[in-house]
Amino acid sequence: MDFPKAEELNTLAQARDAFASLLSEHEASRDNLSQASEALDKANAELDAVRDDLKAANEMLDEANTNIGSLTGKLKESQDKEQTLSNELKVAKELNQSVEQKVSKLEADAKSAEAKAAEICASVGVEPAQVTPGGEPKQQSLIEQLKEIKNPAEQMTFFRKHRDEIIKGH
Repeated sequence: MDFPKAEELNTLAQARDAFASLLSEHEASRDNLSQASEALDKANAELDAVRDDLKAANEMLDEANTNIGSLTGKLKESQDKEQTLSNELKVAKELNQSVEQKVSKLEADAKSAEAKAAEICASVGVEPAQVTPGGEPKQQSLIEQLKEIKNPAEQMTFFRKHRDEIIKGH
């Protein structure tokens, strides 16, 4: 076996150094590739999380849109009901005003009928009687009756007779 020459040994040493350098660079590249792979895996996990969040947000948005649609419908119903009630109130107010006018007219007619009746009674010399709208005679309260009595003895007799009723009335 022949020994390599010095030049060849020198070249072999250079080759060995070059190979060692390439091997070192290869290992560094493999470390960098491993780190890049880990970073890529982490980024993919974060992307999946963002996609999940986006999906959840879209579901919430869909639910909110559904709720908005429902609430919009209810608002429309409420507005329609409010309009209906407003129209009914307007009609009721008009009806009330009409009824109040009729009542005022009837009261005026009743007063004029009462005055006419009093006038007729006076023309024939009869004092008109106080009556209820049903035609029954109006009765004075016991206090009013007591006040109309001018004689003190008659007042005392009347009071003693109706004492309990007068006291209960007050």
